[in-house]
Amino acid sequence: MRMNIYTLLAIGLIAVPGCQSFQNTPWSDGLVAQELPPPTEATDADQIAEIEDKRNPAVALTDYVTGKGPANRPKARELYREGEALFEQAAAAEGKPRMKQFRQAAASFIKASKEWKDSALEEDALMMAGESYFFADDFPEADKMYGELLESHPRSRHIDRVVARRFEIAKYWLAVDKQSPQILPVNLTDHRLPALDVDGSGIKLLDQIRYDAPTGKLADDATMAAGLEYFERQKWTTADGFFSDLRESFPDSDHQFNAHLFGLKCKLKIYQGPKYSGTVLNEADDLVKRMQRHFATELQKPENRELVSKAAAEIDHLLAERLYSRAQFRELRSEHGAAKFYYRQLIQDHPKTSYADTARERLTAIEGKPDTPPQRLAWLHKMFPDSEPAKPIMVGNPSNMLR
Repeated sequence: MRMNIYTLLAIGLIAVPGCQSFQNTPWSDGLVAQELPPPTEATDADQIAEIEDKRNPAVALTDYVTGKGPANRPKARELYREGEALFEQAAAAEGKPRMKQFRQAAASFIKASKEWKDSALEEDALMMAGESYFFADDFPEADKMYGELLESHPRSRHIDRVVARRFEIAKYWLAVDKQSPQILPVNLTDHRLPALDVDGSGIKLLDQIRYDAPTGKLADDATMAAGLEYFERQKWTTADGFFSDLRESFPDSDHQFNAHLFGLKCKLKIYQGPKYSGTVLNEADDLVKRMQRHFATELQKPENRELVSKAAAEIDHLLAERLYSRAQFRELRSEHGAAKFYYRQLIQDHPKTSYADTARERLTAIEGKPDTPPQRLAWLHKMFPDSEPAKPIMVGNPSNMLR
């Protein structure tokens, strides 16, 4: 029988109560104990199934084709117990022996998982292999084991713990990269960090959490964290995509206000001026109106109210600029009717902007001018009038021709 996993995690695991983990780092406050669900104990039914596997030609053929080979349940259980013993010894040890024994425990758990594929023991063994590497500070290897677990058991009962571990690993990698950016292209000295692209690996891991557990407790945290990382790197379009996803996919998230606020900042950065598309500017205007409707409590804080007010004024100014640019374009072409339309729309929709005063002056200046420009070279146009439309080759009902 396998020892209860409850006893194995008493060395301290991260408690992740929803969005609070977004602010806590395990390496600063120490590890706090948290229990895993009890493993599935071996039963007589397992032994009966083992006998049936040996007698069943279909099972033998499947094992041969997939390359798994027949399950060796006794050996798997023995290796798992060996891993448990090493894990307990490592938990009681200190310094280098502790790290070494954790790695030895991981090796035993990995061997146990290979001896009994597609089983509850494999699921627990892969989880414990990841945990062993995690406490050995081999975070890339821990992430690899967690990935194999979710690949083999997408609906694993350990998924919440896996997501929590990966979230902490991602935050650690990102924090380390900010404190001391990687100078050499390859990491060959620190086993806690990936070999290549430390910050990129951290962001990729945050993104992976959203796919592994899209409805999990940390999915919104991971989305917000990834968006903020791209925001700091001034990758406005990518960051805006994460903030938009959070607003739409997690309506009850505690990060909703910040997702609106940072999304608003991203859209203003993405906007390129009156000569380019105004879609993103209209989206920013919609965000401001939504924030004013739904976040009255947050907007009571002076700093938040000032940020949103400034953004609203900037958007109002930019929308007025777009209308003024259109009016100027029409006026330069002597299309005064269209120019008057845009000037009036500017004054009506954005009366408090500086462009409104200029629009009033231009309306006075072009008052009385023809709405459309005069026909250039009218005499030439009369010499070469527009040709008449070509007559159809066949007149009448086409169905009459098919007889």
